[in-house]
Amino acid sequence: MWTSADSPLPVISLLVCEYATFHDDDTMSVVRGGIGWTPLASVPAQVSLTLVLVIPPGVLAPGEHELAFSLTTASGATTWSLQANATVLDARLPVRGIIPLDATIDAFGDAVVEVACAGAWGQAILTFQEAEP
Repeated sequence: MWTSADSPLPVISLLVCEYATFHDDDTMSVVRGGIGWTPLASVPAQVSLTLVLVIPPGVLAPGEHELAFSLTTASGATTWSLQANATVLDARLPVRGIIPLDATIDAFGDAVVEVACAGAWGQAILTFQEAEP
């Protein structure tokens, strides 16, 4: 069980995709999952992606928890942020969520998507490259 807020390792998993949905049998469907780079014709550009969030069992105690999401572009600007709440009823079960990510990308290069909750964190790196003509 993860117990330290000082852990240097990410505990929250983020998957970047075009679309995702969870099913009643605890499986999920993902369209174009694992996006790591995206070509853009120019910047600034608007992107619409989806984040799949998974927090393993035992990370969050039962109760209400606030999640903080952000996207920081290669220029250092934070162009998207979101506050969300998670209700944990049973700490033995994972916390899962699907989060729309609609952001402005103002520079080519690596952008960092981060999430933090109760001392746990996770991140995904997205590279935005200039599209070839």
